[in-house]
Amino acid sequence: QSCDECGTVTCTGCNPRKPTDYGEVVTLSTHRDWISCCSINLARNYGGACTPGYVYETTERTQHSGRGYCEVEEHGSGRSCSIKTRWQNRGLEGADCEFTIKQKRVCN
Repeated sequence: QSCDECGTVTCTGCNPRKPTDYGEVVTLSTHRDWISCCSINLARNYGGACTPGYVYETTERTQHSGRGYCEVEEHGSGRSCSIKTRWQNRGLEGADCEFTIKQKRVCN
């Protein structure tokens, strides 16, 4: 007998079994923030540990307004769903941005 990537063969079958939602990508958290004027250049951290049984997948960025700069500088990795973002003005322009952190279901 063989088991999927989540389990090992035991006398009673595979233990543990692959979760039914294995591979599904879900939103862990959404963070909306903004900067205004002037001479701003800062880092902001969002997120934290992924939910047990999940790993970091990606972060989606939406800029709602402003011509300022807001980008993901460091992505999460493994079971850490923490991100570091960089915020900067462009002239007198600030930025209103939203970051949505996604995680993927894996073995427990």
